[in-house]
Amino acid sequence: MAFTIKRGDAWYAAWLDASGRRQRKATTARTKAEAQRLAEELEHAAERQHLGLAPTMPADRGGLWTDLVRWCAREFHAGDQQWGSRAEHHLLVAPFVVRRLRAGRGRLEWGPWVALAIGLPAFVALGLYMVRFSGYAEVLLALALGCVVQAAAERLGRLEPRALRLVLRPLALAALILGCLLAGAALLVSRSALELGRPDEAGTASLAPLLPLLTDPQGLGDRPRTIAAFAQSGPELLYRTPHRTLASPYHRNAAGLRDVHALFTARDDEQALDVVRRRGVDLLLLCPAGPERIVHDLHAGDGSLHDRLCRGERPAWLAPVPLPPGAEGWLLFEVRDAPVR
Repeated sequence: MAFTIKRGDAWYAAWLDASGRRQRKATTARTKAEAQRLAEELEHAAERQHLGLAPTMPADRGGLWTDLVRWCAREFHAGDQQWGSRAEHHLLVAPFVVRRLRAGRGRLEWGPWVALAIGLPAFVALGLYMVRFSGYAEVLLALALGCVVQAAAERLGRLEPRALRLVLRPLALAALILGCLLAGAALLVSRSALELGRPDEAGTASLAPLLPLLTDPQGLGDRPRTIAAFAQSGPELLYRTPHRTLASPYHRNAAGLRDVHALFTARDDEQALDVVRRRGVDLLLLCPAGPERIVHDLHAGDGSLHDRLCRGERPAWLAPVPLPPGAEGWLLFEVRDAPVR
């Protein structure tokens, strides 16, 4: 049976895993009830694994590289699809790097390959920790790819007869360069990568079911409105609807990011209304299970506007908007009769 333990200021969740062993994990819960709920969720997940309804990590932590990536994505990156697709192909170049190290020992080019061999796993590890570091690994991968293309060009340049070389060499080089790009694209849209973005793993529901409602010219799409939503929803709302957004994942929109944070973390209506009036907010859109609640340090029972709306305790100046089928993962509210100071 799941239970909780308090050590210092931290609450720990304790539960039985799929193999029946007792596990313990520190949580961000602020109360015993919240920690107990997390422990029960973990034990429920372990029970599903025990019954074969959900995949498990091997007892020796072995398995495929893609399995490890998907597990890391679920545990540490909220199922980030882009993170998973990048991490899966980072090490595809490793055999080539090792081969060049062995072949180039004692030569002038050996030093740069040593630096590449050290830098690549270092940045891959950092990329596993935080997706923004993966770009550095990709720069190193581009250098290795350039060497692969150069070696292939040299070998193909020795083909005989000349007519065969003139035809085969450009085709082979194009296939090699474009093949890497297409392989990365295939990983991005493959079944394994797409599974990382499922609502039950990533936590964020799809905006697609909401789009007809937000773009209906006889309803919410009759004029451009300002939507207060977490930053990750901003780009799609801007692209697919006629509306404005308060926050978006761009560094130059710091004011919008601050205002959305102030709005959803507000403990009293006056603080929330200050943002609504000042920015002309018309709609509030939130996904209760979305991962951004972690970024904004929002927790169940913390008394924030986000928490109250998730529990169905809305202020009088917000009216719930009925949602179409398939949009059950979202909550949408329209600002009405906001009291004037």
